[in-house]
Amino acid sequence: MNRRVNIEIMEGFVCKGEACPSVVAEAEAKLGLNFSEEYKDLLEKYSIFAIKGHEFTGIAKTKGQSVVDVTMLHCEKYADFPKNMYVIETVGVDGLVILQDANGYIYTYQPGTIPERICNSLEEYLEEIKG
Repeated sequence: MNRRVNIEIMEGFVCKGEACPSVVAEAEAKLGLNFSEEYKDLLEKYSIFAIKGHEFTGIAKTKGQSVVDVTMLHCEKYADFPKNMYVIETVGVDGLVILQDANGYIYTYQPGTIPERICNSLEEYLEEIKG
Protein backbone atom coordinates (compact mmCIF):
# COMPACT_ATOMS: atom_id res chain seq x y z
CA MET A 1 0.00 0.00 0.00
CA ASN A 2 1.39 3.34 -0.99
CA ARG A 3 0.00 5.38 1.91
CA ARG A 4 -0.27 9.10 1.42
CA VAL A 5 -1.70 9.39 4.94
CA ASN A 6 1.10 8.87 7.43
CA ILE A 7 -0.90 7.39 10.29
CA GLU A 8 2.12 7.32 12.59
CA ILE A 9 2.00 11.10 12.95
CA MET A 10 -1.78 11.29 13.39
CA GLU A 11 -3.16 12.40 16.74
CA GLY A 12 -3.45 9.56 19.22
CA PHE A 13 -1.67 6.96 17.08
CA VAL A 14 -0.81 3.77 18.95
CA CYS A 15 -0.06 0.29 17.68
CA LYS A 16 0.82 -3.16 18.97
CA GLY A 17 3.54 -4.12 16.51
CA GLU A 18 3.99 -6.28 13.48
CA ALA A 19 2.09 -9.37 12.32
CA CYS A 20 3.83 -11.81 10.01
CA PRO A 21 2.18 -12.49 6.63
CA SER A 22 1.44 -16.12 7.51
CA VAL A 23 -0.61 -15.03 10.55
CA VAL A 24 -2.53 -12.56 8.39
CA ALA A 25 -3.20 -15.34 5.84
CA GLU A 26 -4.38 -17.60 8.67
CA ALA A 27 -6.86 -14.92 9.77
CA GLU A 28 -8.19 -14.69 6.21
CA ALA A 29 -8.57 -18.48 6.08
CA LYS A 30 -10.47 -18.56 9.38
CA LEU A 31 -12.93 -16.01 8.00
CA GLY A 32 -13.07 -17.62 4.55
CA LEU A 33 -12.37 -14.35 2.76
CA ASN A 34 -9.54 -12.10 1.61
CA PHE A 35 -8.55 -8.85 3.23
CA SER A 36 -7.88 -5.84 1.02
CA GLU A 37 -4.22 -5.31 0.20
CA GLU A 38 -4.11 -2.04 2.15
CA TYR A 39 -5.56 -3.71 5.27
CA LYS A 40 -3.05 -6.56 4.98
CA ASP A 41 -0.22 -4.03 4.74
CA LEU A 42 -1.43 -2.26 7.88
CA LEU A 43 -1.81 -5.55 9.76
CA GLU A 44 1.70 -6.62 8.80
CA LYS A 45 3.14 -3.28 9.88
CA TYR A 46 1.07 -2.53 13.02
CA SER A 47 -0.96 -5.67 13.92
CA ILE A 48 -3.61 -3.50 15.61
CA PHE A 49 -3.74 0.28 15.80
CA ALA A 50 -5.77 3.25 16.99
CA ILE A 51 -6.00 6.82 15.77
CA LYS A 52 -7.83 9.75 17.36
CA GLY A 53 -9.97 7.46 19.48
CA HIS A 54 -10.79 5.10 16.59
CA GLU A 55 -9.67 1.59 17.55
CA PHE A 56 -9.21 -0.70 14.56
CA THR A 57 -9.41 -4.47 14.66
CA GLY A 58 -6.38 -6.48 13.68
CA ILE A 59 -4.27 -9.45 14.62
CA ALA A 60 -4.74 -9.72 18.37
CA LYS A 61 -5.35 -12.26 21.11
CA THR A 62 -7.89 -9.98 22.79
CA LYS A 63 -11.32 -10.88 21.41
CA GLY A 64 -12.51 -7.27 21.20
CA GLN A 65 -9.50 -6.33 19.07
CA SER A 66 -9.22 -9.39 16.85
CA VAL A 67 -10.62 -8.96 13.34
CA VAL A 68 -11.37 -12.68 13.30
CA ASP A 69 -13.21 -12.78 16.63
CA VAL A 70 -15.14 -9.54 16.11
CA THR A 71 -16.20 -10.48 12.57
CA MET A 72 -17.17 -14.04 13.58
CA LEU A 73 -19.20 -12.69 16.50
CA HIS A 74 -21.17 -10.44 14.15
CA CYS A 75 -21.66 -13.28 11.64
CA GLU A 76 -23.05 -15.53 14.37
CA LYS A 77 -25.18 -12.85 16.01
CA TYR A 78 -26.71 -11.21 12.92
CA ALA A 79 -28.15 -13.28 10.08
CA ASP A 80 -27.96 -10.34 7.69
CA PHE A 81 -24.25 -9.65 8.33
CA PRO A 82 -22.47 -9.60 4.94
CA LYS A 83 -20.33 -12.74 4.67
CA ASN A 84 -17.87 -11.14 2.22
CA MET A 85 -16.84 -8.35 4.61
CA TYR A 86 -14.94 -8.03 7.86
CA VAL A 87 -15.16 -5.60 10.77
CA ILE A 88 -12.37 -3.04 10.90
CA GLU A 89 -13.87 -0.88 13.65
CA THR A 90 -16.65 -1.17 16.19
CA VAL A 91 -18.24 2.21 16.82
CA GLY A 92 -20.20 1.13 19.89
CA VAL A 93 -23.39 3.05 19.11
CA ASP A 94 -26.54 1.11 18.20
CA GLY A 95 -24.49 -1.86 16.97
CA LEU A 96 -22.79 0.27 14.28
CA VAL A 97 -19.59 -1.19 12.84
CA ILE A 98 -17.28 -0.18 10.02
CA LEU A 99 -16.65 -2.92 7.44
CA GLN A 100 -14.29 -3.44 4.54
CA ASP A 101 -14.47 -5.82 1.58
CA ALA A 102 -11.64 -7.43 -0.38
CA ASN A 103 -11.77 -4.61 -2.95
CA GLY A 104 -11.00 -2.11 -0.19
CA TYR A 105 -14.38 -0.35 -0.05
CA ILE A 106 -15.47 0.85 3.39
CA TYR A 107 -19.05 0.48 4.64
CA THR A 108 -21.15 1.25 7.69
CA TYR A 109 -23.38 -1.55 8.92
CA GLN A 110 -26.03 -1.83 11.59
CA PRO A 111 -27.95 -5.03 12.25
CA GLY A 112 -31.08 -5.19 10.12
CA THR A 113 -29.75 -2.82 7.47
CA ILE A 114 -27.91 -3.10 4.17
CA PRO A 115 -24.26 -1.96 4.41
CA GLU A 116 -23.77 1.55 3.07
CA ARG A 117 -20.55 2.39 1.24
CA ILE A 118 -18.92 5.46 2.75
CA CYS A 119 -15.37 5.42 1.33
CA ASN A 120 -13.51 3.88 -1.59
CA SER A 121 -10.54 2.78 0.52
CA LEU A 122 -9.21 2.54 4.03
CA GLU A 123 -6.80 5.33 3.15
CA GLU A 124 -9.76 7.59 2.33
CA TYR A 125 -11.44 6.63 5.62
CA LEU A 126 -8.26 7.41 7.56
CA GLU A 127 -8.01 10.75 5.74
CA GLU A 128 -11.54 11.58 6.93
CA ILE A 129 -10.60 10.70 10.49
CA LYS A 130 -7.51 12.86 10.21
CA GLY A 131 -9.81 15.79 9.37
